[in-house]
Amino acid sequence: MVVIVIKNAFDAFMYNPKFSGWDLVHGIAVVAAGPHKGKDFGHAWLEKGDEVYDAASGNYLPTPIYYYFGKISYTVKYSKDQVGEMIDKFRHYGPWDEKINEVLHSEDTEDTENKEKNREKKGKGKKNKKSESCIRLARYLLRKDNKIIK
Repeated sequence: MVVIVIKNAFDAFMYNPKFSGWDLVHGIAVVAAGPHKGKDFGHAWLEKGDEVYDAASGNYLPTPIYYYFGKISYTVKYSKDQVGEMIDKFRHYGPWDEKINEVLHSEDTEDTENKEKNREKKGKGKKNKKSESCIRLARYLLRKDNKIIK
């Protein structure tokens, strides 16, 4: 889930001293494989000079290679001070850019629609009430505290 990836990058940026002097980057990449191949998705990573640290994979890569293979089409970079300003303003760990948020929210909508279609195909018309309650609670908490999921 993208929200977790963004949080992982944020946590590494804010709390790991080895990333002092790095920038937090929110961007739009393209899914390379699987059922969502070719679709845009919101992502986050850290950059310093010509090096990228991807918190989702734990890998360090040269920036040009990361951008090439990730098909990165749009980025917004934040320094430590700018991240502090964004946290004060939005009260969540990101993304804070409208364009990236649009991609992120379209992913949530697509995932929900695909899950419903797959459930119908498999003949599982009834939803598990307990799991639906957990999902509703998680969405409520995220919407209330982090304003990430619509």
